[in-house]
Amino acid sequence: MGVFWFGLVAGFCVLGAWGWVEGWARGEPGGRLVFGVALVGLGVVLSVALLLGGRSVTAAALAALAVVGFPACLLVRLSQPLSEDQLWRGAEKQRRRAVEELLRPAPLEVAADPVYKGSMKAEGRWDRLPLALPHVPSFVGDLLKYKKHEWIVVGLVEAEGWVSLWMNKGEDRMSVASHLGREGVAERARRTGAYLVALFHNHPNPDPARLVLTAPSQQDERLAHEWAAFLNALGISVAAYVCERGRAHRYAAYAADNLFPVARFYTALREANDRSWWHNVRLRLRLRFL
Repeated sequence: MGVFWFGLVAGFCVLGAWGWVEGWARGEPGGRLVFGVALVGLGVVLSVALLLGGRSVTAAALAALAVVGFPACLLVRLSQPLSEDQLWRGAEKQRRRAVEELLRPAPLEVAADPVYKGSMKAEGRWDRLPLALPHVPSFVGDLLKYKKHEWIVVGLVEAEGWVSLWMNKGEDRMSVASHLGREGVAERARRTGAYLVALFHNHPNPDPARLVLTAPSQQDERLAHEWAAFLNALGISVAAYVCERGRAHRYAAYAADNLFPVARFYTALREANDRSWWHNVRLRLRLRFL
């Protein structure tokens, strides 16, 4: 009877561990993962029952199997080379991470000069400032702080650490639109070599003590999507922000295909793939925890 129970519980543990590892490695925390956890849990329950029933040797053997078998299953699975589909999914994941890193604001905020802030023209104008992308959100957020009407600021980010800013005031406190339009912004971006357009607008808050107005409206999201569809086709990426109480909150990012091309990440992953079992383990872990 001990051999029967040992074989039964061992089968549960091995199948469960393998199902869990397979689901984890594929990034599918659905049926495989639930099935695997359920079988491992059943195996543990049976092991405890055997231990309480006086079958200490069998229970100890099952415990050892669980301790050694699970890491072994994990290592065997992770040592396999990535499939073509996994290479492309990994490349997409790396690209998304690269875009997020590019758009991450600097921890040290940059305040706008009060004289420059006081010179903002409601009808709009272009200014070119020596400002790197990580500092643009805090600078524009400070520009729009305490504004009672809605303003829009369009930032054209250049690779050399400069940004061209267009800003104009809305007709009322509830809405604002750029006086330039997408075509005018695209033309300026072409002349300056800008690779990204950052769209900022503020939400005036009538009661900051009670209200938080950092979420975009449906119109905000629709306009950002329309600008992105137009500019992405020209190779210009787009990021959209809502500014409230001096802080810029990004709510959308649309990376053009030429910004961190996914094929570049795919090529690097393919070259690193299947060099050795240990390289495969490291590659899978790096992609999983990226």
